Amino acid sequence: MTPTEQTMRELVAPIARELDLQIYDIEAAGGVVRVLLDKVGGIDMGSITDATKRISRALDSSDPISGSYTLEVSSPGIERTLRVATHYEGAIGQRVKVKTKPDSGFDRRFGAVLESFQDPVATFRTDAGEAVEIPLGQIERVRTEFVDTAAPKPGKGPGKGSKSKSQQTKTTQGTADDHETTDRASAPGESGKSSPDTRSETKS
Repeated sequence: MTPTEQTMRELVAPIARELDLQIYDIEAAGGVVRVLLDKVGGIDMGSITDATKRISRALDSSDPISGSYTLEVSSPGIERTLRVATHYEGAIGQRVKVKTKPDSGFDRRFGAVLESFQDPVATFRTDAGEAVEIPLGQIERVRTEFVDTAAPKPGKGPGKGSKSKSQQTKTTQGTADDHETTDRASAPGESGKSSPDTRSETKS
């Protein structure tokens, strides 16, 4: 965890608690500070927008990050990157895509099911049925993979005028420093639950 990520975690933690949210991950790279929030049962766009406003106000007040950056607040989505032990523990039994480090001695890329995790070793069941144990230090990236188990209805195809798979909604809202905030929601879930990609961006 970088110093900026640690600073952001300390700033976001009390806000997340107030909103009954969980910090899934915080990343800071390339001028972008990305805050991923989640909630039991799914996080909705309203919670993301509320969290974005509060985080932006806290940043304006304490100004803990020097230089120009873009703040992104979003849900982890259906396909999410596993970076820490709690991520792996929560993804046991799920389909994942694995990319190992060049000098690891393992296949560089493969698909598998995350079978178990005993910190710091993850056990994957490959498509060939082989169990592979890999220390986290030898892993470059692991990402969960969405598997669509719904079978299409016979003879049914997309009709004319059918709705697209994703919808985009953009709004501009002012913050204390008139930051430009763009909220986006793709493929909204039912009953206000988390969509595959629920995001709010603030430029500072």
